[in-house]
Amino acid sequence: MNRERRVLRLARGVQGRGLRPSIARIATAATLTGSVRNTRAGVELVLEGEATAIDRAVRQIEATEACDVVTVSSERAAVTSSAFVIADSDERDAPSIDAIVLDRRICAACTRELEHDGRRAGYALNACVECGPRFTAIEALPFDRARTTMRSFGPCPACEIEYRSLDDRRAHAQMIACPTCGPQYSLRGADRRSIAVGAAAIERAIEAIARGEIIAMLGVGGFQLLCDGRDARAIAELRRRKRRPHKPFALLVESAEHAAALAHIDAVERAALESPAGPIVLVRKRGDAVLAEVAPGLARVGLLLPTSAAHALIARAMGGPVVCTSGNAQGEPVVTDVEASFDALAGIADGWLVHDRPIAQRADDSVVQVVDGRARVRRVGRGMAPLSFEVGGVDRLCVGAHRDVSPVLVVRGTAWQWPYVGAMDTRAARAAFARAVRAMCELSERTPLEYVCDAHPDYATTQWAEQRSPVVTRVLHHHAHVAATLAEHGARSALGFAWDGTGLGPDRSLAGGEVLSVSEGGARWVARLRPFALVGGDAAARDGRRAYVGAAREAGAEIEAALAPLAALCECDAFAPRSSSVGRLFDAVAFALGLCERGTYEGHAAMLLEAIALGDDAAPYPFRIDGSTIDWRELWHGVLRDRADAPLAAARFHRSLVAVIEAVCQRHDSPVVALAGGCFNNALLLERATHRLRERGRVVLSAERVPAGDGAIALGQAWVSATEARQRVVAL
Repeated sequence: MNRERRVLRLARGVQGRGLRPSIARIATAATLTGSVRNTRAGVELVLEGEATAIDRAVRQIEATEACDVVTVSSERAAVTSSAFVIADSDERDAPSIDAIVLDRRICAACTRELEHDGRRAGYALNACVECGPRFTAIEALPFDRARTTMRSFGPCPACEIEYRSLDDRRAHAQMIACPTCGPQYSLRGADRRSIAVGAAAIERAIEAIARGEIIAMLGVGGFQLLCDGRDARAIAELRRRKRRPHKPFALLVESAEHAAALAHIDAVERAALESPAGPIVLVRKRGDAVLAEVAPGLARVGLLLPTSAAHALIARAMGGPVVCTSGNAQGEPVVTDVEASFDALAGIADGWLVHDRPIAQRADDSVVQVVDGRARVRRVGRGMAPLSFEVGGVDRLCVGAHRDVSPVLVVRGTAWQWPYVGAMDTRAARAAFARAVRAMCELSERTPLEYVCDAHPDYATTQWAEQRSPVVTRVLHHHAHVAATLAEHGARSALGFAWDGTGLGPDRSLAGGEVLSVSEGGARWVARLRPFALVGGDAAARDGRRAYVGAAREAGAEIEAALAPLAALCECDAFAPRSSSVGRLFDAVAFALGLCERGTYEGHAAMLLEAIALGDDAAPYPFRIDGSTIDWRELWHGVLRDRADAPLAAARFHRSLVAVIEAVCQRHDSPVVALAGGCFNNALLLERATHRLRERGRVVLSAERVPAGDGAIALGQAWVSATEARQRVVAL
């Protein structure tokens, strides 16, 4: 017989999801001997037996397991083992982030167990090889219980039997636990004293939510704040305590069927809701099924299905939507430490539902929106990060911009994007950023050879990088936006529209309405929105009045007497620097239509404007393109003429921006167009622009796996810093 011994390496998310017992079953059924074990770089597989049987087993593994299989060595040899075994992990290899498996929301089998009379009935931390915490629990590689936050919870005899049985669905599940041996929830008051433990804690928390109280619950990747989604008073109180007057809240629902009662959900949106990542999915509200207080003024609401057993128990018992929002004070990162939460969430929560399994890696909920039939990430977090992209170049750390920071570590040419951290406005946020960077480096055991940051000198991330290295690579903000889209799609060049709120331009101005030609050889600016004054510069980001007076003055329109003091400041560049920002133009139009004077969250005015824009056949307002300048002044006067009909004006404004994109593309012979930057979080703008460009034969690239906004900047920095592009930037 033709017998051989073959050694294979499996990579890409291969630990923590039952791969080893699955392989053991395949090998045993094929009468092969050998072993399988975790290593710090992935999984090592040794197969011994007939060559044809090995070939069949490998094909079966490749067909049933989503992983990369590479043959390390193959030789004709006598069989040296008498059985196939799952061997102890090998710690000798260099660790690879490839081996990390993402958190997975509770599976159907574990959900059913909660309702039955078995020993895991009502167990709020139930999990198996198909679901539960992975990334948020890992402290080192390879992924074994001893290197996770479950290391202090030894399995009981019953769990040990399940763990050792290849036929059990918890075979070699590193997070295996039950009420006898595993972590437990407890309900505690603001005085930190325990009120109830175990199943009783969940029951008491549900009773409190039903009474209208606000509960801080420790979930998979950090704390969340829960209240009854049908109780307008409780929602209003949560807004008051959290100082979050308008920003939408997400709603936890028991199932996709419950979600469909609240919103219009298509097949792609349902698939996103039910996916193992379990993100918040932004969907269109169904009539008045959702209280207006949940997402004030918006057409969409964020829904998510239970991500853990605790969520499933609460959602089922409540029988309706539950507000489920990040457990943090306004502007702070989500809290992960139990003791710290009593101070951080004091005055917000009435009770604390906590468990005793520490969280190793912070991960806020991911947010997804379906546009043009594709699920697109708005925030990359639990269940979706770390993400990987091939970019090449030396090991380096890319720190992003200032808002929506998601750092990227490049290891052996692969860019690994960490979960969303947030804006770097506070000391706690900067500490969370530093902790994320430290975790990236420790898990990969790599020290960056280079630091890459935004070109803006005042960003906290830029200053952080400068403090750690005398030599850093600086990448222009909008160059990075377009580059991130190229990196995601594996493209080499495109005509890029980088439209957002703000970023430093190549001429050191405030930019945000940029069109640039980007390739591996560099970036060349080809067009820009006509700049207008922003009173107070960055202060205009949340104050529509400031953008309005600057736009009105630039267009030669009359300015109301009440705004004359602000308008007067437009005369001084020091008080009112000029900006080409499309994001600020959105703010100005929203104010002109009476929608939003002061935004209370990022993108507030633009989201209100999108929500009322009606009429697919709305005609665009006139505009001009003079050389490299997109002149919007006639558009502005059109908005003012229609301001009595705000929905029409909003629709025509969106259609005008699509027409601008079309017109610019007609002037530049690029077959590939990239739509990047926070303005393309706007589903209406992105979908219509994409359709129009495709009709004209263009290939359109836009964000899908990474956010369109600043959450993609670090990835763009990674792409630019790997090419010659960082040395060659040509301004207008």
